[in-house]
Amino acid sequence: MTGITPFELAESRRAQGDRWLTTAYATNQLITVLQECNTMIDEWKAATLLYSNYPTMANKIEMDLALELATEALKEKKSADAALIKVAELAEQLGMVE
Repeated sequence: MTGITPFELAESRRAQGDRWLTTAYATNQLITVLQECNTMIDEWKAATLLYSNYPTMANKIEMDLALELATEALKEKKSADAALIKVAELAEQLGMVE
């Protein structure tokens, strides 16, 4: 604790609570992004499988579109993974890891 007065103690606890909420919110948002990316990548895998089993022009177009989305999703996933690691490192530096 940084102070000895009740006000300083309350302020310190409020700041700590803010850090916990911010960290939890950021973690939740990043996990949501990762789940959405995984969904897009899985859709590409399904489209690829569909095309390999039924090689029609419509399935090829669907596979190609899914590939574009999956490519962007993979880039976004790498960024979200890196951000999640950074959030965890910062939380550890702030003493938030139990």
